[in-house]
Amino acid sequence: MVRIKNRWILFEVIFEDNKIPPLPSLLPRHQQHEQISSGGEDGDAAQPSSWRQHSSTKQPQTQSNTLYITTKEIHHALRDSICLNFGDVGIGCVSSSLNVKYFSPFTNNGILRVSRDHYRIIWGALTFINEIRGRRCLVHVLHVGGTIKKCQLACIQHNRDQILKRRQAAESRGDGNLEPFELLLEKSQKEVMTVTL
Repeated sequence: MVRIKNRWILFEVIFEDNKIPPLPSLLPRHQQHEQISSGGEDGDAAQPSSWRQHSSTKQPQTQSNTLYITTKEIHHALRDSICLNFGDVGIGCVSSSLNVKYFSPFTNNGILRVSRDHYRIIWGALTFINEIRGRRCLVHVLHVGGTIKKCQLACIQHNRDQILKRRQAAESRGDGNLEPFELLLEKSQKEVMTVTL
């Protein structure tokens, strides 16, 4: 039996406009409902429903919602870049093994898996991506590893650095409530560690 060998790529998307989505509402469910119904002070009504822990109300499309990039959008941008730069041969080589496993819209870090033989095609295609959902960007590869564990550890460290930078910026602005940063740090670590083959 032949073992399938993969490469795990940790990447960062750097947007030209430097806009980042607001922190999610990570309060307990009953406190969220009270804040949403009272209008909230910090724009909780503009948060996507997935962060509200199964909220049943639909939210109108706002500017902050357009800042949330999903793994599906990353996957489509990557496939388009492969088609444009490497053609049908490139798509044929990587289509069976390419899988975007994780992407955080708050730190703009992601993890993807591809076969070991074709990881350079993906690396090149990531480098050539210059726009995702109409927003100009640059994609920077941070780590390439043979095991998921090393990629997860590198992602956790980079997420921590990004979240702590945002926390320090909030402190310098005089924001009083820094609890969401701590909760986001814990949540991102759990999400990264749940990435599986």
